[in-house]
Amino acid sequence: MEPGIVLLIQHDPETSAKASDALNGTGFKLSVCEAGEGTTPEGIASRIAQAAQIQPALILLDAESEAIALETCRQLQSNPNTSSIPVLLLLPPTSNPDQLYPGVSDVLVKPLFTQMLQSRIRILMSLQTLQQQVQRQNQRLQQEALSRQCAVQTLRDVMHALAHDLRNPVLGMQMVFGNLLKGTARPLNSGVDLVSVSRSELERMAQGVDCYLGLINAMLSAHAEPDAYLTIQPQPFRLDELVQEVIKDLEPLLKKSQATVFCNIDPELPPVKGDPKRLWDVLENLLVNALKHNPPGIQLTVELRQENNSVCFSVQDNGIGIPQEQCQRLFGLHQRGPNARQGLGLGLYLCQRIIQAHGSEILVDSRPKAGAKFWFLLPLAKEAKLAAIA
Repeated sequence: MEPGIVLLIQHDPETSAKASDALNGTGFKLSVCEAGEGTTPEGIASRIAQAAQIQPALILLDAESEAIALETCRQLQSNPNTSSIPVLLLLPPTSNPDQLYPGVSDVLVKPLFTQMLQSRIRILMSLQTLQQQVQRQNQRLQQEALSRQCAVQTLRDVMHALAHDLRNPVLGMQMVFGNLLKGTARPLNSGVDLVSVSRSELERMAQGVDCYLGLINAMLSAHAEPDAYLTIQPQPFRLDELVQEVIKDLEPLLKKSQATVFCNIDPELPPVKGDPKRLWDVLENLLVNALKHNPPGIQLTVELRQENNSVCFSVQDNGIGIPQEQCQRLFGLHQRGPNARQGLGLGLYLCQRIIQAHGSEILVDSRPKAGAKFWFLLPLAKEAKLAAIA
């Protein structure tokens, strides 16, 4: 315990000797405040003033009667300079120890025994030390929370500015591709060299630009309202067709990564209800992450199967895996960590928000050196008219 002062507000002279013996070896110094005219308002006020000036670690209040003890305790509690100081109340032999006294930490009824008094003082001072430590810890946590809040706000401002800077050129690309597909774009003069691009390739490039624009808009939404659901436009469509289109779109990356994709898709799979554009981002992100965070030559198994009134999509790889303690942190905003698979940041965060907007959750199961599996459920569509997969 830290050295300090124990203030004895003395009524009985014998109490001073008992208190001195009890403090022996504790590291605390005894200071005695004579009660004087303790029964008068002036006497009580004088004791409160002395306690406020000394600011002891503990007050031993040797009360002449229960009435004086009650009034003194009330004034100690109401004074802002003494309200936080623990009080050990020492009562006359005929007193009721069960009576409530405001601000009193403990009560002893005379006669006093040195060991008992010493034990109570040690307990109260230990509790006071713990309370002070908790207060300091709370202050430190509040300061850290404020610093974190400022850092998060700064990050949001930076990401918002970055997303806006990216959005403008992507919008320009979207307009150009749209004009090319409509046949309204023309070279400025006949001397310009032309490059032949098939309509299917042009459509795929335009689709890629749309996806980038969707991600930028999602990033803006994520940092503007990080706890809100993304807006989706659910409609009936065939998830198996969407999966095949995403895999086809990723063929160059799959070839570069020397990856093999195995599809286990139920041919009788019914349509689902969801937002195809948003779900394209989710499927693409899960597949790209598997390629990005594993060595070349991995195997990916994509599975679609019906589970009651839902369709389950899953992608499993045979790569390096993820430690169990990190699996549930993968979907945090800008989550980072030492593991090679944990630098997934905004991608998985947005994927989780998209799936949550569909009323489901992305789950992950993995162990180091045993690969990783991600999966989620989508509800079956009740409508007959299906949306076209671009």
